[in-house]
Amino acid sequence: TLKEDKKVGFMGTVKGGYGYPNHRYKGQLSLNYFNPIMRISLVGATNNVNEAGFSYKDYQDMSGGHSNFMNGNRAMNIGNNWDDPIVSMMWGGATGETRAITGGINTNFFLSKNTDLSFHYMYTNAQRFNLKNVYLRSVTPENFFTRNTVDQNFLLAQRHNINLKFSHKIDSTHEFKFNTNVRLNGSSTLSDQISNTLGANDSLENTLNLESNDTKSGAGVLSNVYYKRKFKKKDRVFSGNAAFAYLTRQNNFSNVSATDLYTDGLLFDTDSLQQQQGIRYNKQVYGAQLFYKEPLGKDNFIEFKLKGGLSIEFNDRVVKDISGQTEFVNDTMTDIYHKYYNFQTVSAAFARK
Repeated sequence: TLKEDKKVGFMGTVKGGYGYPNHRYKGQLSLNYFNPIMRISLVGATNNVNEAGFSYKDYQDMSGGHSNFMNGNRAMNIGNNWDDPIVSMMWGGATGETRAITGGINTNFFLSKNTDLSFHYMYTNAQRFNLKNVYLRSVTPENFFTRNTVDQNFLLAQRHNINLKFSHKIDSTHEFKFNTNVRLNGSSTLSDQISNTLGANDSLENTLNLESNDTKSGAGVLSNVYYKRKFKKKDRVFSGNAAFAYLTRQNNFSNVSATDLYTDGLLFDTDSLQQQQGIRYNKQVYGAQLFYKEPLGKDNFIEFKLKGGLSIEFNDRVVKDISGQTEFVNDTMTDIYHKYYNFQTVSAAFARK
């Protein structure tokens, strides 16, 4: 229990480090302000030592945590990472050199004894460069082959996460909650690979030059409304829950490769491929649930649950092969589909303490 004059104030931490001559750095800032009616937290971090700045748990806390959206129905799931490379970085183990910048704000307002409002915003920006050299020797009964490969990869990704929560107890028997989460993310990946294969007497067998560009963007919203009513009779409860989610993703991928084939060190053929791929994906989800609990005697209960949902999914992938200035649709790799799924379930259960 805090005294009244101790319920207002600031506190925070600052951490930093720098390493020479490799110019490695790491910094973190946390600032908190609190009074009886509000709490505000500001956080920020940056580093180039292959860390996201915050742990995955910190990220979830700042972004509002996991949302239970029609829990128990896999068709209602819209996924957590949303093709987001930043989430995978937070799990650790990333290779290459990563630079990350993260910042956010977390606010909580206690509007009254029974009313709370909170707002969370988190931004993450990361870039990663990976250079890999591979030397591989394969031995066969007749010959041996040597492959040298240089693989470069550059990734730039960013993410915005916004979460809003509101809860209000109308009285001791009525409770209302609202939650919405908005995410925006985008990334761009450039890759360049050069390799050559040598045969007997180090004679050149083939060379490969591969370049690719992968650009992704996504946005989504997830909203949930919850109402609960307690009756005068003990353990008699009614609740209702309605949810809506929308997710959209776009992915543009281009690939250019050329393989030169040699005989006795002389070029005799070149196999080349130039391809573009575009993907558009959208998903809408609607769901609702009604729950009623009725006590039977002292230690017995009967529960009724009505649940329903609708999921609408659209995926359009177009792959084109390019020859000179002419584009041809690759029918074997191009597809489009619409998926509609709906369900309604009614269940009853008996329980005894």
